[in-house]
Amino acid sequence: MCVIPQKIIEEKKRGFTLLFAILVSVLILAVGASIISIALKQVILAGAGRESQFAFYAANTGVECALYWDLNGAQVVDGEIKYVFPPPTNAPDGNRLADLSSIDCAGGNITTGANFSDPTPTFTGAWNISTPGRTVFKIAVTNSVHTDILYCAEVTVEKEEIDDVIVTTITSQGLNSCDPDNDARAVERGLVLQYTS
Repeated sequence: MCVIPQKIIEEKKRGFTLLFAILVSVLILAVGASIISIALKQVILAGAGRESQFAFYAANTGVECALYWDLNGAQVVDGEIKYVFPPPTNAPDGNRLADLSSIDCAGGNITTGANFSDPTPTFTGAWNISTPGRTVFKIAVTNSVHTDILYCAEVTVEKEEIDDVIVTTITSQGLNSCDPDNDARAVERGLVLQYTS
């Protein structure tokens, strides 16, 4: 019969304990790393959802602005009806209001609009009447909580006559950033509203 000294048995047990401790530590580290990874992905996803909401709100502001001025922007001047967005059957300037200085949305005049290339948008040269019945303008919307953060929208109002009915289409592209070319987290959301009159 072979007798193994007690000292050798205890040394083997100590080696096993060290191996077991290392395995448990690695397992806990792996679980912790995966939890941190999941948490970071959730933070990024939540941030993207928030930015998408800001872009949607900017688009909605643009639609509401155009709708308001389309429905309330008619005035009688020298016996003729003048519009902010004239019907398609008239020349671009024939039935358009001459003085548009009071036409504003989100704190800025829509006839001068927002220059998106400026990080803090100025209101210069965005009102575009490209064809009869089509008007494009840009607006910058401030955040009510963080007033230094701006969201922007580009709005197109198109009017066409179909079977003696004027169809108005308002398309608003909202952005969570007024400088989307230099913002890696830029998000764009759009809304389209169509109605007849």
